[in-house]
Amino acid sequence: MILKNFLPLPRAIAGIAGDLLIACLWAVPVGAAQYYVDFSSGADSAAGTSTSTAWKHSPGDANATGTAGSTKLAAGDVVNLKGGVSYNGGIAVSQNGTSGQPIVWQTAANGWGSGNAIMEGTVGTTTNSCAFHPEGEYHVISGLTIQDYSSYAVEAYGGNASYLVVSNCNLHHIGWFPYAINGDGGVGYGVYLRGLGNAIIVSNRMDDLNETAVYAVYSATNLIIWGNTLTNIQDHAIFSACYGYTLIACNAINWQTNSVTHDDGMQIQGGGGTEPSKSVIVCGNTEWANNQDLFFNPLANGPFDAYVFNNVWINPYSDGTGQTGTPQVGFTMEIQSPGTLNNLYVFNNLGVLMNSGYGMTEMTYYVSASVLNLFYYNNLNWNGLTSYNINTAQIQHIYSGYNLYTNDWRSTYIIPELGGTWQTLAQFQASNPTLEINSLYGYVAFPNILPGGVTNYTYKLTAGDSAIGKGTNLAAMLPSSTFNFLPSPYMVDPTQDILGQQRSSAWDIGAYAYQSTPPAPPTDLTVAGAPE
Repeated sequence: MILKNFLPLPRAIAGIAGDLLIACLWAVPVGAAQYYVDFSSGADSAAGTSTSTAWKHSPGDANATGTAGSTKLAAGDVVNLKGGVSYNGGIAVSQNGTSGQPIVWQTAANGWGSGNAIMEGTVGTTTNSCAFHPEGEYHVISGLTIQDYSSYAVEAYGGNASYLVVSNCNLHHIGWFPYAINGDGGVGYGVYLRGLGNAIIVSNRMDDLNETAVYAVYSATNLIIWGNTLTNIQDHAIFSACYGYTLIACNAINWQTNSVTHDDGMQIQGGGGTEPSKSVIVCGNTEWANNQDLFFNPLANGPFDAYVFNNVWINPYSDGTGQTGTPQVGFTMEIQSPGTLNNLYVFNNLGVLMNSGYGMTEMTYYVSASVLNLFYYNNLNWNGLTSYNINTAQIQHIYSGYNLYTNDWRSTYIIPELGGTWQTLAQFQASNPTLEINSLYGYVAFPNILPGGVTNYTYKLTAGDSAIGKGTNLAAMLPSSTFNFLPSPYMVDPTQDILGQQRSSAWDIGAYAYQSTPPAPPTDLTVAGAPE
């Protein structure tokens, strides 16, 4: 099975991608040790091999004694935590799993207990810093609730912690007052990755974090962030400074809360390193009420390519206070750095502004980064303030097909140089004959937008919309082999829309392809034990 579909509600795929990876790629072999942990009534002196002989602590917990303390986990071992029981402490294991036999921590899958097992960081006045600190390769953390730690839900760093999977977990209140009362000051990361390779963060829910939901830095390589819901994060929802490839797909990022400048949905640094030929792919994400939905900060040590498509960006704000503050101007995308983007492909995205006059959607804003080639096609801007704001001195070539603007305040006004004067599209093209940016004006109806700016995140085209059939077919420019370096379960198809529907020969503009008879939704996209 190949996962290609870009869904408008990433939580709908909870469990599928993670379970596919674990079940198909890292299947736990028959005969691997199954251990059981019940923090409320287990005993570390017991055998730990059945629910009736459960341990109190997991191996790797500094407080584990007896058999639990002396057991060294091995490749293929599974630690089953009792559902509904709060575990107080932290786990650090240095043993390695393998590609076919990972070491797994999970909520017991046999109905032992009720609901997710809970990693609880705070008891009384004592707060633990971190729930999981993987120090070995091929570790899987799945189906758990992790809450109330002062600094990290999962912290992994160094090459010895590569091939980490965090799936189907609910991470919340990390570094969040009043829980950051001891620890190291309440840093507040969901998943912190430093210098490791091939991590997959899939189908998790992260809420109320004092810093960043997924943070990958210091030469981390090959990162997949897929199908997560990230809400109420004080700083970046996703911060990635990775070499190799980075795939950020099918995530829902809502309302970053910080009132200072770095409340971005995503900030991506990249390029150079050991695999500079790989790419950054950002596709199928839904973002709402962030300061900057997507902020590229390319590093100076090597150029890279970036593909941004099938995303839905809703109502960005500058102050990050969501719908409760006084919004000024927010950006869909900003690029600022001394580094270089070789090729930036921005196509079939949808920008929606619901508080007219307070923000900018579908805005490309280049300040100091060098972009060799910008490919800008089939983007739909609805009710925005400004569609382009381009410092052309930093871009060598612009290639563009038709992009649709409807209800815009300034529509296709372009600022050709930083600090320059506003120009209409015609004025810009007259003074820059080698730079071609075509545009369309038209009507698009979004019947799902409710009074008061509430939306159910579906922006399907309806009959008569000007976006239908007006786009550029990019199949030849973007063949399926474009992303053939990705693992097969996470291969993406740029010729499909956000719902996974194949685009016709005449592409529509925006993230959704028009269908006169919408396909029936899948009947079952949930998995037992996945957080709601």
